[in-house]
Amino acid sequence: MPPSFFAKLPEPGIIAGLTSRLSLTRSLGSSLEEKRPTFAFLRRIRDHPKFSPSSLARSLDENQYERVVTDHGETITKLVDEWAKEWLEDTHGEEEVEKRLHGMVEEVVWGNVIWFGVGGWHARGTSGRPFNADFFMYVWSFLLVVPKLIYLTNSAHLLTSAIFLCTIVLPSHNAPYSAVPLSSRVTLLKSYLATCAGWYIARGNARLPIKDFYNATIDRLTAPPAAPAPPSAPRKPLMAPGGPWERIIVNTVANPDEHLPKATRSLSTFATCWGARPAGYYAGGGEKGLEEREVLDGTLFVRVASLTLDRLGWAHESGKGLGRWDRDGFPESSRVDRGVDSPFL
Repeated sequence: MPPSFFAKLPEPGIIAGLTSRLSLTRSLGSSLEEKRPTFAFLRRIRDHPKFSPSSLARSLDENQYERVVTDHGETITKLVDEWAKEWLEDTHGEEEVEKRLHGMVEEVVWGNVIWFGVGGWHARGTSGRPFNADFFMYVWSFLLVVPKLIYLTNSAHLLTSAIFLCTIVLPSHNAPYSAVPLSSRVTLLKSYLATCAGWYIARGNARLPIKDFYNATIDRLTAPPAAPAPPSAPRKPLMAPGGPWERIIVNTVANPDEHLPKATRSLSTFATCWGARPAGYYAGGGEKGLEEREVLDGTLFVRVASLTLDRLGWAHESGKGLGRWDRDGFPESSRVDRGVDSPFL
């Protein structure tokens, strides 16, 4: 995508209602109220009658995304427009929009990790698979902006592509390129969110039992020593040498799969940005937000990263076989309401 694309003003209507907020003068003496993500968008996608498994009633193959866009692209776009309006409706001027944009990016990034991680854990099935590391949720997203719609063209990444939001949608002093116009960044974020939502719907639109996920992955906050080691060996705290992140990175480097390093890079970067978020940080915002969001904290990223290694293989450690990405989606038949904890190793 050339830089000139972002230098142009968006087509009329693509960010309706935003133009008046993007004035050439910045607001003075801003007292903009803090707004935090509520993940209400995830709830609306999950609960929308058009996106239920019975309504879609089709196989979860790679062609399902194209069908979802064709049949329901306008509905997804409308939900994204509503989401953006809720974030920006009380802003005046570029400075206030920039402030809100940080929260919007945070919600999109966390939403992608929740979709991939919590959704994949919930849809792991009953065959003993520790995690459903869906390849299409992870790898195959396709971007082409057409009038108020996202459609199919060349490949990008879903989970891993979210990392670019932190440097392109949000202004960065370290970026090697000139800043993208604010209106273009808002348009890009909305288009990206619509694409991600289309893929989650196409892969099954699984439930998101956050409390169950956190209860089942509590062992990911400490790491046992690398095998072989006696059962009595002390566990390592999250940030300690030899702790979960160090082991995740070492095993990622040793794994021959070319996609795994990108997943680990993204998740570790997100942990650097938001890993200090305490439980309860997202609890406010009213009853329309995603249920159980009060449980979310910054350990989400290390939990998802270690589950991904469970599925792909802890390649650096002796006696650990290599796995593969999953391609069966998140079908209703593979879902379980509760499950036993899968081992960290």
